[in-house]
Amino acid sequence: MSVVSNLRDLSKMEFYKNALRVRHDITLWLMRDFGEKKNPKDLKHTLKDATEAEEKVINEMFEAHNQSTKKEFVAEYPAWFMEDEKERLMEMMWRMIGSIIAANSIYPEHIAEADLRRCKQDEAITAVQQLYSELDYISRIVPQNINYFEPLLNALDKEEHLLKGWRQSDNRRREDIVNKFAEKLSKIVYKKLQAAA
Repeated sequence: MSVVSNLRDLSKMEFYKNALRVRHDITLWLMRDFGEKKNPKDLKHTLKDATEAEEKVINEMFEAHNQSTKKEFVAEYPAWFMEDEKERLMEMMWRMIGSIIAANSIYPEHIAEADLRRCKQDEAITAVQQLYSELDYISRIVPQNINYFEPLLNALDKEEHLLKGWRQSDNRRREDIVNKFAEKLSKIVYKKLQAAA
């Protein structure tokens, strides 16, 4: 059974479900610092073949600098870069989802409403394109595990395709609105011309 498009629930729409999946996957990836996990490791994990004498020398060096041998080995990328990129990506994802919800909440009855809906759909598509571009940029700076990263990019490609399909499907509705408006306008003009004659 089909549901009238203006009564359709957001969760049944593939472009919305895919956008949520993309947001979820990218958020998890961001929580792992772009796949660069920082794990506290014991020195013994890092220097597996070190002799007791070498370990003692290393421990003394760490102690001389008030450092623990159980150190968090930090990625070679500055914290400001990681935080700025996380913030930027979160903002883009929020904009993508927000634009989808805003566009879907508009059921156009007039041209202005159809234009506003189209504008929100365009904003969602732009957010997806920006996300793709930013992820591509990050992958050039921070080496990525292709097995995890490629599906993110593929999901963004799919999302852009789904959103463009959704926008395309609105063209018929827009055409109907324009035709109704033209019909009303022609009736008004016809009545005015008859009244003037």
